[in-house]
Formats: sequence, C-alpha cells, structure tokens
Amino acid sequence: ATALQLLSGGADRSFRTFHAVRDVLSRELSQGPVLAKAKRLGIPPHELKLRPVIAVASATARSRDWSDVVTAHERDACVYVWRFEQRCLGPHELKQPGWQVSNMGARQDPNNFATSVAVSVCGNFALVGTQGGIVYKYNLQSGEPRGAFPSCLSKKRGNHRKIEAGDVRQTVKKMKQLTQGPRGPLRNAGGAYVHGKHGAGYKADQGGGAGGQEEDAEGAQEAAAALAAEWARELEFARGREAAHSGAVTGVAVDALNRLLVTCSLDQTLRFWNFGDHSLSIEPPQGSDESRPSRSLGMLKLGAPASMLELVRDAGLAALGLDGPPHGRVKVFDLETRVLVRRLAAPGQGGALTDLCFSPDARRLYAASQDGCLRVWDLATAKCLDWVAFSAHAKAHAKARTAAKGKAGGANKEANKEANKGSEKSGVGDGATDRESDSSQGSSEEEEEE
Repeated sequence: ATALQLLSGGADRSFRTFHAVRDVLSRELSQGPVLAKAKRLGIPPHELKLRPVIAVASATARSRDWSDVVTAHERDACVYVWRFEQRCLGPHELKQPGWQVSNMGARQDPNNFATSVAVSVCGNFALVGTQGGIVYKYNLQSGEPRGAFPSCLSKKRGNHRKIEAGDVRQTVKKMKQLTQGPRGPLRNAGGAYVHGKHGAGYKADQGGGAGGQEEDAEGAQEAAAALAAEWARELEFARGREAAHSGAVTGVAVDALNRLLVTCSLDQTLRFWNFGDHSLSIEPPQGSDESRPSRSLGMLKLGAPASMLELVRDAGLAALGLDGPPHGRVKVFDLETRVLVRRLAAPGQGGALTDLCFSPDARRLYAASQDGCLRVWDLATAKCLDWVAFSAHAKAHAKARTAAKGKAGGANKEANKEANKGSEKSGVGDGATDRESDSSQGSSEEEEEE
C-alpha cells in the first residue's frame, strides 16, 4: 500500500525486502532456524536455504489473514508462501499430492519444476506454471490444490506402478486383471471365456448351468462397463493434454475479476482459460465479430517462443516478450477482444528481453534487455520515448503505483518528509511539487512534530 518496499531474490539463496527511503528497515525474510540447524549439523548455512528465487508474485488484499507472497525457485517443484508482515516463511508448501519434492530424497520430475507464479487480485488463489506445460491452482489459506488447467489433468488416474523387468508379482497381477472380472473368470452366454481388455483370452469348457451363465454375463457386462469408463478417462486425459501447453509455462496472469486466466509458453502460444471451470475460453467475447474464427479460439499463435508475460488489470492489456532473432520484440494484446494491438521492437537491439513492466496508467511500457538498456515505450504511438544504459543488464525492475502524474499519495509525502526533513523546497524527487503545495497546510503539524 505504501509502495516503499521492494522484494528481491538473489543467487545467494536469500529473499530480501528493501525500503526505498530508510535503509534500516531493509532486511532478509526468515527461512526458519537455519543458523542453529547448520551449527548442529556442521554444514554451511546456505546449504539449508531454499534455492534461488526465479519468480515472485504477491497480493495485499488478505495480507492480515494469511500468506500474501508466493515464490518459485530454481529447479524446484515446490512453491513457497511468505507472510510479509511477519517477514518470514509461511506455513504451507504448494505442491500436488504424491510429488517427490524433498531435496534430500528422490530426484524430482523435471516436468513438475515451477517456472512462473501469479496471485489472484482477491488474494485467495495462487497459480503455478510448470515446465511440463500444466498450470496448477492452490488455495493460499490452506495450501490445498484446487485443480489444474486443463481440469482433466488434475483428476486422479490411479496409482499405476511401473512394471520393471523381473517383477513377478506385478506380472501375475496384470495377468489376473486381463483374464478375470469382478466375479471371477469372464464368460459369455455360451460359457466360453471372453477376451480381456487388451485382447488376451482363452477357450474353456462349454458347461455350466443357467444361473452360472447369468452371473457370468452380469460380470462380463460390469467388466465391459469398467473398461469403457477407463477408456473414457484415458481419452479425456489425452484431450486435456492436447489442450495444455507443450512447453514450459513462462507467464501466468489473472484478470481483475477472476474470470480469465492468461498463460504463455515456449510452445509459441498464448492461451485463455476460464478461471472457474479450468477450460479453454473458446466463446467469443461480447460485442465481437463472431464471423472471425480467430477471436473465438482460446489459443493465439505468437510466431516465436514467449519468455515473459506482463498484465495490467485495469486496462485489460497483456504484453509478451518474445525470444529468438530479432531480439527485443514485444507484442501487446487486448484481453477483451483478444486482438494484437501493438508491436514494439527497437531497431538494432542487441539483447534478449529480461523483464517487462507497465506504468500505473498503462500508457508506458518499460522493457529491460541484455544489452544493458531500459527502454520506455509509448503505447499510444508505439514509439520509444527514452532509454537508459547501465553497465550491466537489469534482470528485473518494477514501477511504483503511486508514482503517477499529479499529486503523489500520502505514502510518498511521508517518505519525502522523512528523507528530506527540514528541506521541503529543495526540489529533490517527484514529491517536490507536493511539498511546496502542502507546506502551508502542514506547517502547523510539522512544527508540533519538531
């Protein structure tokens, strides 16, 4: 709310908050009793810390109730939550049931590695994009999973143990499943054994009474129904896997009303999902031309892998940074009509994009690249207004929401008073005009404070 705190994660495995005015308020967020545990085990403390942070998302709507910051870490399937007010690690770890996420245990599945995170504007849900192309939704209050995008990929398909060579028990169990039903060996009305679900079967004697034949027929029907249900689940899973991204999810964002989820991936696609039922949003938006099929699709082809996604909720715009030559290309889409509205590319830009950020009024777009430059784009004219060169390229940047045109918010006034006490008319920073205009109104209060 004050726009004075900056969250930052570094290669030293620390997660810190920096104060924009008072450096004494800057500190590292606690990861638990790391020092005491390292001293007891006789190992360096950094080995017990979480892996380097690669993605951060936060929402302040429910900060007083539960965790409000979510972080994804390098080569880690588990996503961690933080309590910013307490400056410490939260009580939950966001992961799917059955995942091996312990760094000291079994090797993690690379397809489960978290690559991007987002938090809904209400502060109730966290979205996690994975390297395998699936997006998972979690409840921040309880840490429990709330489905996946698409929804059929989150349904439990059963514990199918992998049969290895020489595993006799699993082989015998599989043969029984192929030749027997819920009431014993499968037979047809004539008394002969019917085929198993993979076509395996054998002939038997043609004997048996009428009662036994009826029971065997009922068993065969139940087995056929179970087989049909299993095939339906497999087909649904295959269709869902086809609807999901085929590459790593590099960007996740939710709109202001929790109705639409936007994701981008290295598979060169931008996809729109219904936030409620987790399906692709294929219905055309209201007021659009239904004769154009591209607007009725929940997927748009980008022509190049997307490396990042930045969304401004108030204006309904999504900016995507694209990889591959030429470097530094940005495409801006309108979420309501799902149409490409701007193409931004700096001539002769020598590096790939590292981060994107909108201004609070959605009129400017700030793009940092590996050539050490930070460019300011005007979305109305699609022109580069300004650029700043650094000695090293910026990996991430952010824009304060209160640093807009006109008078700044109360947080900026307090910060300027603390940083420039006694020099209200010095003209340093964006709050100079505010200090001059408010000097007459707040003179009595400042005299009382002094």
